[in-house]
Amino acid sequence: MKTYKSNFNLIKNFQKKYIILLFIILLTPFKLHGNSIHPNLELELFKNEITRVNGLLKFEKIKNRYNIIFEISKNNRTILLDTQNIKTKVKDVFLYDTNKDSVNEIFIIYYENGKNYLEGYSLTNLTMEEEDYQEDEATEFFKTFNDITSNKINSQIANIKNFNVNLAKKELEKLTPYYKVINFNNYSLWDEFRNNNKEEHSDKISFYQYELLPQDYEKFNLQKYFKIYSLDNLNFIKYINSDNILFSNGKYYFLFQIHQLGSITLEEVFQGKITDEVIIKNGRYFSSLENGYYEKNIKIGTWNSYEYLEEFKCYLPVKKYFTKGILTKKDIVYRKLGKLYKVSSRSKF
Repeated sequence: MKTYKSNFNLIKNFQKKYIILLFIILLTPFKLHGNSIHPNLELELFKNEITRVNGLLKFEKIKNRYNIIFEISKNNRTILLDTQNIKTKVKDVFLYDTNKDSVNEIFIIYYENGKNYLEGYSLTNLTMEEEDYQEDEATEFFKTFNDITSNKINSQIANIKNFNVNLAKKELEKLTPYYKVINFNNYSLWDEFRNNNKEEHSDKISFYQYELLPQDYEKFNLQKYFKIYSLDNLNFIKYINSDNILFSNGKYYFLFQIHQLGSITLEEVFQGKITDEVIIKNGRYFSSLENGYYEKNIKIGTWNSYEYLEEFKCYLPVKKYFTKGILTKKDIVYRKLGKLYKVSSRSKF
């Protein structure tokens, strides 16, 4: 009887210790770094005789979120790809060359609140032929999908059970030709001009000396005015060459330029007609640098433009006046020391 009681007490004490130990384990905070979110991965995104881009895809927890970071092996430079809520699980990671340009993009299948969604991260500014190429300066990323494409794909895959890499790749194949995967949500040609001009001046004050205020003029942004965030609602017309494609909505023609690594920019919007191999611009015309009216490919009336002026060493708004295709007058507006000036010229151009 004593032996039975003794064994019973031993078992009871062991159970108590086990419960206490289990309770301590449950209360111990877990660090959700690395493998608890997703294993860190060695990835090679591009390789040729000149350039190689490979690195480590890392998942780092910060409070109630985690950062997804690509660390370039060559110089240990880290690039933040994305930040996610800690409740968002990473189901899988894979590489896929959406643009068929031999540069892989990083795709991640996420899962949150019972729904799947897919996000891609694409390289940009990858210069492969310049002798002075520096990978740490050139390699950047942008999200592969524009807003419309992202919403379209994710609404289709949200409730697919056991959604995996093979199914994800089938969705990506539907996006071919690749101009449906585009990155012009934040594209601004004007900002590119500003950046280029800054490099020409060691003195920052010199660059801003003739800077206009926003109320002085309007920066003309095709994307803002025409809101073309997807090409699904436009009709494909033709390829102009390997880098330009023409679409139409029935009222305007839209000329897009395809850039390296898959980004695409809206370059021109115009009225007119296409006959055989000839483009006849007839009516309103818009680009990032100018807008006005054409009459059978001849400029007429008043045009608003942005022009690089050597005397000011920067781009400034210039109003131009045309008579039957001949430029007859220019009005240049600029500020100096806070005061607005206008220069008119009627000389021959």
